[in-house]
Amino acid sequence: MNSKKWFATLVMSSMLVMPLNGITAEAASTTATGSYNLDFHTASYTEKTATLDGKTIKYRAYEKIVYVKHPVDTQYEIMNIYVPEQYYEGKSIGSYNADNAPIFFPNAIGGYMPAEPDSPGQGMGGGDNAALIALANGYVVASPGARGRTATTGKAPAAIVDLKAAVRYLRYNDSVMPGDADKIISNGTSAGGALSALLGASGNNADYEPYLTELGAADAKDDIFAVSSYTPITNLDQANDAYEWQFNGINTYSKLEISTDTDYHIQRKTVQGTLTADQIQVSNDLSAMFPAYLNSLNLKDADGNALTLNSDGTGSFRDYIQSLVIASAQKALDNGTDLSDKSWITISNGKVTDVNYDQYLAYLGRMKTPGAFDALDLSAGENQLFGTATTDTQHFTQYAQDHSTVEGSSMADAQTIKLMNPMNYISTSGTDTAPNWRIRFGTKDSDTSTAVSAMLALDLQNKGYNVDYALPWDVPHSGDYDLGELFTWMAGVAGGSTVNATVPVADQSTTTGGMNMGGGMTGEAGAPDDSGTDNTSAPSGTSTTTGSTTSPSSNTSTAPTSATTTATAGKATVKINSKTATLASYNIAGSHYVTADDLATALQATDKAFTVAADSATGSISLTSTTASSASTSNTTSSNPTRSAKASTAKASVTVDGKQVQVTAYTIQGTTYLKLRDLAQALDVNLSWQSATRQLNIDTTTSYSAEQ
Repeated sequence: MNSKKWFATLVMSSMLVMPLNGITAEAASTTATGSYNLDFHTASYTEKTATLDGKTIKYRAYEKIVYVKHPVDTQYEIMNIYVPEQYYEGKSIGSYNADNAPIFFPNAIGGYMPAEPDSPGQGMGGGDNAALIALANGYVVASPGARGRTATTGKAPAAIVDLKAAVRYLRYNDSVMPGDADKIISNGTSAGGALSALLGASGNNADYEPYLTELGAADAKDDIFAVSSYTPITNLDQANDAYEWQFNGINTYSKLEISTDTDYHIQRKTVQGTLTADQIQVSNDLSAMFPAYLNSLNLKDADGNALTLNSDGTGSFRDYIQSLVIASAQKALDNGTDLSDKSWITISNGKVTDVNYDQYLAYLGRMKTPGAFDALDLSAGENQLFGTATTDTQHFTQYAQDHSTVEGSSMADAQTIKLMNPMNYISTSGTDTAPNWRIRFGTKDSDTSTAVSAMLALDLQNKGYNVDYALPWDVPHSGDYDLGELFTWMAGVAGGSTVNATVPVADQSTTTGGMNMGGGMTGEAGAPDDSGTDNTSAPSGTSTTTGSTTSPSSNTSTAPTSATTTATAGKATVKINSKTATLASYNIAGSHYVTADDLATALQATDKAFTVAADSATGSISLTSTTASSASTSNTTSSNPTRSAKASTAKASVTVDGKQVQVTAYTIQGTTYLKLRDLAQALDVNLSWQSATRQLNIDTTTSYSAEQ
């Protein structure tokens, strides 16, 4: 690496015309021959600022850079690159400078659908997103877009090929742009987490070369330094079997049906049901197939003990998964979480000594019907992923093809299936697998089997890689909920320091728990827990960005479980049925917390109107259904949160029409604030996020649907 890189970049950038706010990818990158120029020094930029914890972050934004010479779709095969301004002044941020700053590589892919690049700003949870925090900590941020399954040109392996091409662009330009391309750290959630893992597992493997050559990818390597993968929907050709191994015998389900509009905005609807006799037979068949695959991996725990399954699905691997759940519960207990309502957890003298695993699975609940990923009727999103330009959906497992209910169904070719599974590439000949891994999968996640992430983590660990794997307690299908811990881990593996995390590491109490091993498809990346804060000002602890419109990242959080944390104020723009309201709220780790009175005021004209009675002596809060008032839905709320405040966990006893409900609560400046998503579930109203308008939707006419 050129030790004078920052100076060379400064000289080149000084020759560019700026600002160019309206410049397009085509105008910035095309050459006389019609192909795209892959030289970074030809890219234009704008100077931007953001506010983080009251501090101004200055950076240069190189946006909509086409990263291949012959793109198929320039809406998605583009990358946004953001560089701290200090690096053009020869300065450092903490231990990083223009030469050695790692490159943070977050994707916004969800559901294997097309995704545009992310940008620094607010996350979906209302807090600062990972890209902005990365800039504040001295990282160069390079967020790639990628094609997806809904387009004929976005079928497998298009998305992973695009991510590899973006990495090659960064490596190709390493000598002329700030940042160390030998330290690229990928981050993603759900399908994005799966692709982050696949990118890290398959570095420089020749199987992808024909696709990269066709696109005109840069002549460079595509291996990366580290992988951050939240809830990866991966190992798809074994995912059907793994899911039924975990949920076989649980015959009721709460299925999340996904649909999209023409802009790929995800619509969700929960369907309750019971498996038919035919579906139960399919579950039995698939469950029985999983032990053979698991045993073929020859996995071992940290002590070298073999992890296997018997033909009936029991065995040391199942015990290992149970031990991860126990470790997660212990971490939550140590952080102050009340677990007394979970009768399936045994606690003695402050220690979690056992978890009834079958009862835990019943608590977790089945979300998908058998054929969860390769659906027998070709209805799963992954069936579309493995389609072709002429056949929209295909099977990718032999069982599904043999039992297909669709006449004339076809099966994806074996090579394409291989290209999408990281397990096929870890430490194989001709492959440079990333040395550092952080994998998170929540104990309340039923989008895929816990076995999927566990097998990935164990296989990596067994082959000598540095793996940090944990199951955060009671976290559903989500990502970026523990950014303080993520950036601490990144600094540790990259040899730097965390200097500017949005929530100080010491104060950011998360619900992570699990065994340190050295850390859907359905649903979009980082589907918000309860999100959509749109602050009109810049309160401490939140961010604003000038010069561009920021887009949300996958930032989904659960409530911290420590006694005290930091809450930041905001105003959530909410559409309640057809009317818009503003809810004053506090944001804690990406989740909105509101007062019961404010929500009651907002819902007073709906069929879910309720009154509030609170007893300060006992800490009880009683919500009682009432008839809708004739008044319009209130567009204001009475509470007036200050810019930021300390929040202490509160053991509020909340009832709805006399029935006890579980609601996470915090006391902030003497007032009890309740988690909005928990209230939505308790009141049975649907709470969702509209990414196009950055708006929270409350639909009182539709039953509650968990954001997965």
